[in-house]
Amino acid sequence: MTSRQLAGGALAVVAAAAVLVRRRHGSLAAFAGAVTEAAAQREAELRLALGLDAGGVPVEAARRLVQEPTGSHPDLP
Repeated sequence: MTSRQLAGGALAVVAAAAVLVRRRHGSLAAFAGAVTEAAAQREAELRLALGLDAGGVPVEAARRLVQEPTGSHPDLP
């Protein structure tokens, strides 16, 4: 095998590796984007469920709920 053939083979390997890196980078970027989007959606769901953006539960009502989770809580929505 000549040095020219070896160089051509090495160039082909480098080109194939570059394609794989680009594909993986795209996959990782897509995965990271999906994780970020899902985390933001979950945070919005939790904020809504906890009432953080709408004023939420009065402090005393929340305190009573934590102290007596199965008790009667007419002041909670």
